[in-house]
Amino acid sequence: MSPTATKARAALNGSAPKTTIRVAAYTRKSTDAGLEQSFNSLDAQRASIEAFVESQRAEGWVLLPELYDDGGYTGANTDRPAFQRLMSDIEAAKIDAIAIYRLDRVSRSVADFVRLIEYLESKDVKLISVTEQFSTSTSMGKFVVHLLISIAQLERETTAQRTADKMQASRRKGMFTGGTPPLGLDIRDKKLVVNAKEVEDVRTIFRTYRTLGGLVATVEALARRGIKTKSWINRNGMRVPAKPFDKSTLRSFLSNPLLAGLIRSNGEFVPAQHEAIIPREEWDEVQTILHNHGKRGSRRRTSSDALLAGLTVCARCGSAMTPHYASRNQRRWLSYVCTRVQKEGAAACRGSRIAARELEQHVIERVAFVGHDPNVIAATIAAAKKSATTRRPQLMTDIGTAETERKRLDAERTNYLDAIGADGSSPQLMQRLGETEAALHQVNERLGPLRAELAGLESGIIEPEDVKRALGDWDVLWSVLFPAERQRILQLLIEEIRVDRQAGDVEIRFRPNGLRAFAQERATSERSDPS
Repeated sequence: MSPTATKARAALNGSAPKTTIRVAAYTRKSTDAGLEQSFNSLDAQRASIEAFVESQRAEGWVLLPELYDDGGYTGANTDRPAFQRLMSDIEAAKIDAIAIYRLDRVSRSVADFVRLIEYLESKDVKLISVTEQFSTSTSMGKFVVHLLISIAQLERETTAQRTADKMQASRRKGMFTGGTPPLGLDIRDKKLVVNAKEVEDVRTIFRTYRTLGGLVATVEALARRGIKTKSWINRNGMRVPAKPFDKSTLRSFLSNPLLAGLIRSNGEFVPAQHEAIIPREEWDEVQTILHNHGKRGSRRRTSSDALLAGLTVCARCGSAMTPHYASRNQRRWLSYVCTRVQKEGAAACRGSRIAARELEQHVIERVAFVGHDPNVIAATIAAAKKSATTRRPQLMTDIGTAETERKRLDAERTNYLDAIGADGSSPQLMQRLGETEAALHQVNERLGPLRAELAGLESGIIEPEDVKRALGDWDVLWSVLFPAERQRILQLLIEEIRVDRQAGDVEIRFRPNGLRAFAQERATSERSDPS
């Protein structure tokens, strides 16, 4: 520690006169809104700190020229660049005191604040709030500090509930609380208004679906007419381009109650404050058609006679191939069809349909062959090891990217909650909060499967003895399994089946850990039933 620093700290504690007390000014703002102004909130905080330090010049206080400004960072944690730089300079004994505008500029977390105070005490660095009179050198001062920061944390933690209640109350009044506007509606002054140029396209979409009665047929008809999704300007000023409708986006559009002048609130529909484009009766009729089609599709997708459901992929376009039923000569025929065809029509992907019986028989024979041919066993294990080797880095990258995005969105969400708690629940902030929470939910949903797949890879690779033991009596095993059990076993063993119907190629990719898991399951079953 330098002699100057020793003198400064002794003086700050109220002992001998000092020569210099090096004061660092720290400022923070929860959101980046308004930071582009010539004199913003950070400047205002620093001006107050400068005035206070100047008033203590006679005591040897000197404001350091370094800027420790965190604009657009939450006080819920300490993961802030300027704050971390401040801590580094304290560690290097460059600072004798920290001056802040208010305690909650440093932290809104009691735990983080307690750790900070303990750290500053260990370095003999004092914390000064220029608008709150206290001293951390006394027991009462420390109590006041903890009390103030506890209040700040309580405010932050209750802001989320208050905001949710506010948004729910707004929806009950039919107010728009944020999100992406559908075709036919624009956001103006934080309210929805009808776009007269798009109204006829909206009515055409509903009229076409009611006439044709099917999503794919409607998608094809809209493509011929050149009707696309909404093009709009997002909150970052970027234009979101219009795209051709597919089965998913069309279903979502037809289900949107905003088009019927309705707002969903607590599972119910209330009249919205904007004008309806589609009459309520027509919208209800479309929902009934969608619901009935959805129930039929759900029964088909979960039917146990589609052994390869969820495993088959079109090798030509990369889309999933799902079970599809057709009636001919009073019989039902099952095939696997590229979902792009189902969404966009037959012209979207040629040669993307294969009879279920043909494909399933081929896959079953291939699985049986794995357990009998040493060369196939070796090739299968090599492919599994190669898949694990190449897949693991990609998984780690994907998980890292998703984690980074999750942390960014979580911090952005907390920033908005801080700003709403401090500045009031403005419609603009509430809209941005809603959009951020929706994006955060999507990232969390994406992370789950990625982590599960990585955990499977980490548990090990199959060995030749495991394959022989598990698949040696495959024909006998397959003959006694129920359809649902057969489907589960194939889901366990196979990662993906890539089908190129025109070329006549079928590529089966086994799960790197699937064969091991199946072998372990067989061994456990044999021990529990030795007969």
